[in-house]
Parts: sequence; C-alpha cells; structure tokens
Amino acid sequence: MILPSYSEQEILSELTEDYKYVKKKAKKVAIDYMQNALKRGSYIRENEYDISTVKSKNGNNWRVLVTINPTNKIPWYFSACCFTEGDKRSKDFYILRGTNTDKPYYIKIASHALKRYKERNPIEGAFDDKDGLELEDIPCLLIYHRETIIGARYFEKGFKGSLLDIKSADDYSDKSCVFLMRTGNFFGERSENGNYLFKTYTSVDMAFDEFKNVAEGKHTRWENEACVLGVMLYLHQSYNKEIYRDQRNSNYFFKIVGNRPMEIKSDSPFFQLKP
Repeated sequence: MILPSYSEQEILSELTEDYKYVKKKAKKVAIDYMQNALKRGSYIRENEYDISTVKSKNGNNWRVLVTINPTNKIPWYFSACCFTEGDKRSKDFYILRGTNTDKPYYIKIASHALKRYKERNPIEGAFDDKDGLELEDIPCLLIYHRETIIGARYFEKGFKGSLLDIKSADDYSDKSCVFLMRTGNFFGERSENGNYLFKTYTSVDMAFDEFKNVAEGKHTRWENEACVLGVMLYLHQSYNKEIYRDQRNSNYFFKIVGNRPMEIKSDSPFFQLKP
C-alpha cells in the first residue's frame, strides 16, 4: 500500500505492479459488458461507460473508467487512477503513464487541484451521481485517450495569481511549470526523477479567451501569458491531431494558426508528457 513516506521509486514500482492487475480487471469488465449487451439483443452504437473501484493486490484503491464502443476499431479502452491517503489528511491521486515505454512515470494530483476542477467545470449527474463528480472520478476524465500533454518551464513571477485574472487567485509563486491538456491547465512541478505534481487548476476557456483577445488585437493585461499559452495550444494541436480531428473546420484556434506542424526542440522551454 502506498504511504506518504514512500519514495518516488517505491510509488512508481507499486503503481506499475498494480497497473497490470487493473488492466486485466478492465478487460474483463469490457468483455462482460459487450457479451451481456449481445445477450439482451441491444447494440452499442455510441460510447458507453462503466466506472468502478478496484482494490489491487497491494491494497491500493483504483478508480477505473472503461469506455466501450464496438463500432470503433478498438472496441474498448480504460483510464484509471490510484487514490491514497496523503500526509495532510487529504487524498492524493496518481495517474500512471508511459506504460508502453521503458520509462513509465506518474502524475500526482493534489485534492486541491481536483476541487478547483470541479468548481470550474460543474458536471451534474455524472455516472448517476446526483451531486456531480466525486474527486475519485475526475482523474479518469482529465486526460484523453493517448493524449500528449504540453508543459512549459521557467514561469516567472508575472504569472503569480494571474492566469488569467482569476478572482479567487491561487498562489502560483512556487509553481515552476504549467501543463496544458484538452480539459484545462494545471500548475505544478516536475521532479528530478521525471514525475509530475499537479497543484492547482484553471479552466482552458480562461486561457483561450485571452489568446483570442491577443489574436484580435484587443487590449489585455495578460498578453505575455496569453501568447505563451497560445503557443502551448498550437503545440497541443500538433501533437494530438486525433483529438482535434472533428474540429479542424470549425474551431476558432485552427482558423487562426492553420494546420502547420510544429515540433518541440531539445532546447525549448516547452516539453511533452507522453501517453
């Protein structure tokens, strides 16, 4: 069981071991779901979901979301997060990534960041929960399947409490990186061992609105920040073409920057968090 006293390597080892078990459970859920649908004579033509909690052999709790759609080339996939008790009487959430590479890593998400997500993205009735999303559900929804997250280093004090004029401004002074994904922006850190900590969150719409102001030549106090996030959006588009596939003709951002490929160079302040 993962404890607050564990080192990064101990956490990564346990997550990696758990993940194999969780994947088998997810596969069984998907197969059973599709077989039961056939027995009932019902056809699954759109994405359907199953979400449950699984306890690993190591005693860790995992929230597992299985997405099923037999009309797709790959009929199912899953996302999962491990949630544990932190050292401040709050939960910590772990997402394991890079599982098909020789360098897996994890993203640790603080409860505070997920609470900010829930406040800024209210979704009622999710998974038959009348009160909206539980914190355990949110990490399973944050990252699109096979999504590459874009990060940026070396953020200066000009970003403190700003991105982007958030009235409830969290203190960003100790945040060394910003991470952009399709569902929003997280602020946090990268460890020396190549793992990540997400500490707080802002809605992607806030960044998008400011980028739009800059593109249209409108005055904004956050021009520098908006330009940086604009580049991050551009990079996100370049590295996640499948995610944006259905929006290329309608999305405002694509109309501005077009469909030109863009790559991150080795000396760039931007970097990738690969799937």
